[in-house]
Amino acid sequence: MTKETADMKEAADMMEKTARGPFAPVYSILAERYYRESNFKQGLCIDIGSGGAQLGLAIGKISDFKVIAFDINQHALEYAQENALSMGFGDRFSVLSGDVSELPLASDSIDLCVSRGSFWFWEDGAKAFAEIYRIMKPNATAFIGCGFGTKELLDQVVEQMKSVNPEWNAKRQKLFQDNPVEKYEGYLRAAKIENFTIEDTDTGRIFIFSKPRL
Repeated sequence: MTKETADMKEAADMMEKTARGPFAPVYSILAERYYRESNFKQGLCIDIGSGGAQLGLAIGKISDFKVIAFDINQHALEYAQENALSMGFGDRFSVLSGDVSELPLASDSIDLCVSRGSFWFWEDGAKAFAEIYRIMKPNATAFIGCGFGTKELLDQVVEQMKSVNPEWNAKRQKLFQDNPVEKYEGYLRAAKIENFTIEDTDTGRIFIFSKPRL
C-alpha cells in the first residue's frame, strides 16, 4: 500500500467513525429539510463528496429517490456500499468515483444535488459549482454545505467530538474564518449561477441554488 493510499484509507476511516458517531443525528435532519424543499420528489439524487453516503442514504430512506454516492476516495465509497447494503437499498443505490470539477455525468441528468462538508476541500470552487449546475435538470435543486440542522445539535456534536478529535472545533472555526462567504459567492457567480442563496448561521453554511425551468 502506497502512502497516498494509506492516507486516503485513514481519512475514510476517520470520516466514517465520525459519521457513525457524533455526526449521526445530523443527516436525517438535513435530509428531511432538503427533501421537503426539493422541487423534485423522486428521480436521481447525488451525494457529492459523500464519504459513507449518510446524507444521500438518509434522503433515499424517506423518499423514492435513487441515490448516487460520489467521492474521490475509493475507500469512502466502500463504506457507502456497505451502508447501502445494510439499509437494503438494492438497485436504488450506486457509487461513482471522480473529481467534482469533472463530474462523469450527463448534463441535465440529476434531480437533486446534495453535499455536506466537501466544499472546503474543492481545488477549484468555481469549476465545481459549474459542474454541479451542469448536471442538474431544469428546476432541480442543490444544497451544498456543512449544516448541522439546529444549534442544539451543533452544541451536542461539539461536545462529543472532544473525545474523538479535541482539535476539531477549533479547526472548524478556522475554516469559516479563512473562507469567508464572499469567496464562495464569487465562485457561484463565476459559475454563472444566478439564482442562489447562502445561509451562513450559527448552525453552519449552506449554498442553495436551482436551475431555471426551460
